[in-house]
Amino acid sequence: MLHVNSCSKLVWKCCLIGLVAAFLLGRVAIAEETNFPDIRLPESLSVEVVANEMQIGGLNTRVYAFTTNDTPDELASYFNHQWDEVARVEADPWDILSRREGGFLITIQSRTDVGPQTQGFIAISDMFDALDEERRAPSVDLPMLSGTEVVQDVHSEDAGRESRTLVLKSSQSVIENLDYYRNHFRQSGYEPISQGALSRGDGAGVMILNRGNEELNVVATQSEVGTVVTIVKVTK
Repeated sequence: MLHVNSCSKLVWKCCLIGLVAAFLLGRVAIAEETNFPDIRLPESLSVEVVANEMQIGGLNTRVYAFTTNDTPDELASYFNHQWDEVARVEADPWDILSRREGGFLITIQSRTDVGPQTQGFIAISDMFDALDEERRAPSVDLPMLSGTEVVQDVHSEDAGRESRTLVLKSSQSVIENLDYYRNHFRQSGYEPISQGALSRGDGAGVMILNRGNEELNVVATQSEVGTVVTIVKVTK
């Protein structure tokens, strides 16, 4: 069970601007009520509410901030023990864990370079709610694998940063999608932002890429409706 204390939403919304996880980028707005899943966290975490529900990149999202004496490795060990499938990528200064829970994507980011304790954010995104037909975009300017449908294409500007969140549903596997988009973006001049910025498995994978002042976050997860690929592009 997740127990939290309340804190200033305005302060923490400002903190969100610098995060690298795909679901912590884009315009922030109040979202409709969503039945978010509960998360069992280590009791060593001190957790505060950023927002019970808001929209980030067009996705209904619940966000928490935390501090802990646990290291990122200890957090990864805890969640790997609790969940069967956890994707992990290290993109300095962030250590990022992601996990699909039913129709939601849980992202846990932690860092150790800002004080004596590990600090981070937890985001729970209702990404599969966007699979409704009426919210599907007709086309996008991006090559796609056969059997891929556009779910959502959202453009926004926030604090001087332009962002685009693209959600796709594919009949092909997580690895096939990650390989395809890695090759496509490499040919377009994008490269991993660090040595650990690529992580993939059968159930989930993450890529964090950079080209000049542009950053791309690509997350692919296996779900009951197929592979869901979320691509967030941020121009600084």
